[in-house]
Amino acid sequence: LGLPVFLDRDVNFLLMNDMKKLKIDNNKTVLGFYVGTGFGNAICINGELYAGKNGAAGELGHIPFYEIDEECTCGNIGCSETRCSGKRLEFIASKYFDDVAIRNVFKYHGNSPILTKFVRDLAIPIATEINILDPDYSIIAGGVVFMEGFPKDILIEAIHEKVRKYFSPNTISRAEFTEAEFLLTRKSKVLTDGGSVGNIKNLFKERIITMKKARILSIILAVVTLFAIVLTGCGTKDGADKNTAQADYAVILKPLSNDFWAKMKAGIEEEAKKQGVTVDIFAATTEEDTEGQLKILENCITKGYKAIGVAPLSPTNLINGIVEANKKGIYVMNIDEKIDMDTLKAAGGSVIAFATTDNVKVGEKGAQYIIDNLANGGEVAIVEGKAGNASGEARKTGATNAFNAASNIKLVASQPADWDRQKALDTAASMLQSNPNIKAIYCCNDTMALGVLQAVKNAGKDVIVVGTDGAEEALQSVQAGELSATVAQDSAGIGATSLRRMIEAVKNAEAIDPNATPETIPVDSNLVTK
Repeated sequence: LGLPVFLDRDVNFLLMNDMKKLKIDNNKTVLGFYVGTGFGNAICINGELYAGKNGAAGELGHIPFYEIDEECTCGNIGCSETRCSGKRLEFIASKYFDDVAIRNVFKYHGNSPILTKFVRDLAIPIATEINILDPDYSIIAGGVVFMEGFPKDILIEAIHEKVRKYFSPNTISRAEFTEAEFLLTRKSKVLTDGGSVGNIKNLFKERIITMKKARILSIILAVVTLFAIVLTGCGTKDGADKNTAQADYAVILKPLSNDFWAKMKAGIEEEAKKQGVTVDIFAATTEEDTEGQLKILENCITKGYKAIGVAPLSPTNLINGIVEANKKGIYVMNIDEKIDMDTLKAAGGSVIAFATTDNVKVGEKGAQYIIDNLANGGEVAIVEGKAGNASGEARKTGATNAFNAASNIKLVASQPADWDRQKALDTAASMLQSNPNIKAIYCCNDTMALGVLQAVKNAGKDVIVVGTDGAEEALQSVQAGELSATVAQDSAGIGATSLRRMIEAVKNAEAIDPNATPETIPVDSNLVTK
């Protein structure tokens, strides 16, 4: 076709395009930081892209982070990209903020400590390269940076904190580094002006970019090798799938966006390794998706597991599935959220045991902390879970009993927020407006506690907020002196205990008897304060 072809790293094209659009002088030193799926970096010095000996200069996403032992996709351990990339954000969103699409995670949860930490982590490699190369301009772009609600001000502030002091806006005569010149470009597109190939060609000419034949050849070889690997993988996939062994056990949890359930998953996986068994772990997509969770159970029943553990979204949503599992000789273990045993028995189903924390005592612990820290007493409130939910009702009962037993404490409000952060924020805001003298609020889980904490901040009040579960974000908030305390359940221990009991039932070939009373296996909880 006679068309010119240029092979280079995508971020180099992006930086050249942005420099042209922003009309940056070619004699300047310009750094480009592109946060998308990964963490891309390009360097332009006096109009020429710096490629290094092997064309791999600027791999900022693969510099090591201190004390990070996570394996990167490149095969190394602890690369910055494991903490500073769209892949990391996707992990955070799925684990902690499953209530919104990832594109809206900053819009609705931008003030979350864990997202603030993510943004501040981005500043570390950026500031590192700025300190090394002393650029005239730094361009930050990419899909993550331009998500709605992304806190650019926090990122810029964090970068300013970490760069050498001569980059301060107060001394711009030595370096042009101010917020106005810290260029946050629109999401870049290589093909501009109608997408003409000539535009790219001109960009190369303007910057006098030369590419050695050896470098072009090495890139072509790398591409060919990549295609060969992909094609080889495609050729063997079907056979691998057909020969994949099925796990012995299955566990169905609540949404893993709540750290409580994510920790339980980890506990189950660790116990499976110790026991030498295989386990498949599934989770509901939301707290409201009761039908979806039942479908997961129904699918598991057809796969021949020896036993299935379930943490139901409601006391009754999985009963029909449990009955069907029993008919096929599959043991069912009740985990953390108690099934309505009377209804289950009437339907002809049974579970081998129920592993949980004593949730009445959990509520009592949280309330007692509040009582002990209100020397002069005062008005308090409770933010409940979902109405009718067994664990939430038990925690509310424990907290209510403790508050009512304290002569100097007055419980003025107790309302459900359905385990939801935003609903908890709205509920707490209404409580504080209706009862301006509230001194403390106990919350039946940490997700709601963090929403309540935000409502307290918005109202400008000094109110004790106590959560439940010991979720990672809540623990960080406690250590930061924001959330007052959380009653930490050992969710990993609950999961491990449940798997052990399932293995025991299979090993002993226990009878499945709807008339038998399942044992309750208690797992202790701990109050966590700063």
